[in-house]
Amino acid sequence: MKLVLSVSCVTLLTLVSACGPSGGSGGKVSCAQFPTAPACADISTGDTSGGDTSVSDGQSDTTSCTPSCSGKVCGPNGCGGFCGSCPTAGTTCIAGTCQVGECGAGGVVAQGELKVGQGITFDKASITVEHKMDIDTFEDGCIESITIELGRGFGCTLHVEANTATAPGGGLRITNLTFAADSQCPGFPDESEGQYNDFSRMKVLAIVPGIDKVPDTNAPSSCFSSNFEIKLEGVLVDSAQKTLNVASTSILVSGEVSSTGSTTASCPCQASCSGKDCGSDGCGFTCGVCDANEECNGAGQCQCIPDCDGKECGDDGCGGSCGACGAFEACQSGACVECQPTCGETAECGDNGCGGTCGTCDTNETCSAAKACTCPGTQCSGECCKSGDKCSSGECCTPQCGGKQCGSDGCGGTCGTCSGTNVCQANGTCSCTPQGDGKECGDNGCGGSCGACGGGETCQPGGICATVTASCDFTGFAGLSQIAVDNTSNITYQQFTDAGDLTGPFDVLQLEMWQTANGYEFESGFEFPIDDTPYESCALCLVVQRGCANQSCAAATLFLATEGVVGFNTFATAAGQTLEGYIRNAVLHEATINSTTGASTLKPNGKTLCITDPIPVGPADVIAPTP
Repeated sequence: MKLVLSVSCVTLLTLVSACGPSGGSGGKVSCAQFPTAPACADISTGDTSGGDTSVSDGQSDTTSCTPSCSGKVCGPNGCGGFCGSCPTAGTTCIAGTCQVGECGAGGVVAQGELKVGQGITFDKASITVEHKMDIDTFEDGCIESITIELGRGFGCTLHVEANTATAPGGGLRITNLTFAADSQCPGFPDESEGQYNDFSRMKVLAIVPGIDKVPDTNAPSSCFSSNFEIKLEGVLVDSAQKTLNVASTSILVSGEVSSTGSTTASCPCQASCSGKDCGSDGCGFTCGVCDANEECNGAGQCQCIPDCDGKECGDDGCGGSCGACGAFEACQSGACVECQPTCGETAECGDNGCGGTCGTCDTNETCSAAKACTCPGTQCSGECCKSGDKCSSGECCTPQCGGKQCGSDGCGGTCGTCSGTNVCQANGTCSCTPQGDGKECGDNGCGGSCGACGGGETCQPGGICATVTASCDFTGFAGLSQIAVDNTSNITYQQFTDAGDLTGPFDVLQLEMWQTANGYEFESGFEFPIDDTPYESCALCLVVQRGCANQSCAAATLFLATEGVVGFNTFATAAGQTLEGYIRNAVLHEATINSTTGASTLKPNGKTLCITDPIPVGPADVIAPTP
């Protein structure tokens, strides 16, 4: 519905503000919409950053760790790294400072939790490391074994040992594990406590050291700072066969460590588990454990073991079958038993309840829930046509309407009908043939125009351009400010004879370009005629209101154009684009427009306003309306 009829206070929120005229287009802007405009410099925008003026480091990961090294020169930084080391011999890191003492006197710390129950964190930790002493540099210093003891309170200990072989995915394989779940473990009732030391069902067992070799050469002992990550996942079992599920766990143990050298130690065997889920890793261990109903094949893959013991039919547990029953038999609990079909005397199709059917439907028929064959499409000479087909000349026919809007479908019907002035073409599309022979202007019968008349001429009946002298009570329009607004369904352009705040007497020229079902039908570089179409249905409407005051046109005289020409150098279809053009040879008559329905009525013996010489439209930047 067209309601853009008067310059009310609501409309003026878009047109006028304390900002005054904007630069460039000569229109007005709202400081609420454009607080940074030069005309709004007197309005304090304040700090909209919420008080945070810091610059981001570009990291978007909210789980990143912030190292804590305040007041520390050595020791763990709380994020898996270190604040520094103690290079002077005979010193060790204690409470973040280098002090005289034995290596490791400052202790180690554990971060992370054992993912059992509600999760367990540890407040005690110790590490024992052994490395190989060898005059050959390629083997010297390799870490052979790691033992880590974690505890909580006065108990709740986790003991892990790793040696001799690498684990799948890296690190040393854990060869001994005991979790003592006692009263010091949170969330463990008495019935869940115990010594869980059977780790044969664990899928992940590894300690990953931060270094592969100790930093000293052929050394009986070596002092260094490093991390040791305990990685666990799977099922632990105690001596009473109670099980404990361990979700994916990562515990990082960090600190200064003293490693003991051994001339009999060996560098870890390199396990080979690439592409394998189970089977030998080449180092005396396995690459994984299969589930209870699976076995490991020669390729190191877990495969299902069919279970058909005592069964002659039914599922074998691996997606296969233990056998099929004969006619009039049904499979019950793995046994074939005699079955009585449930077809009765009326069933034509469907399951007979004994693994067979009650019958088969004809082509294109479907079996209903009542076990009756039905035709979802059309019956034709006793034949069921497939869905969408028609019966034509006693035979099933498939309509041929692909890409067609009208015309024959090849089966005695049509693909559709054309509307309005459109007619069906040979290719099955609807289009209109313009009827413009001998016409210079006016409607071409297809929603377009046969042309626009020249200066001083108007389109007369029969499509002829002729000069008609109009009796003009008022002439011309001298705008001093302007605005163009995208109202979604139309672009509205307004000129005002007042360049200020519209409190004094002023006139308004309003040009409206409305969308049709096909969108905007106006183009840059073309002229378009204004005709005598009533306001409620015009696509190109020109209205002038004379005698507005105090930001209102309630008492103004309204003029509606019945002829004229609008040219667009640049036509705009949305906010952010520029509208520029001109209006010429326009004749407007005094009229009334119903503010509810938009119906317009020309006043008998009313005044006439003529705009003969071209007046500019824009250039104006189209803006969105103020909410």
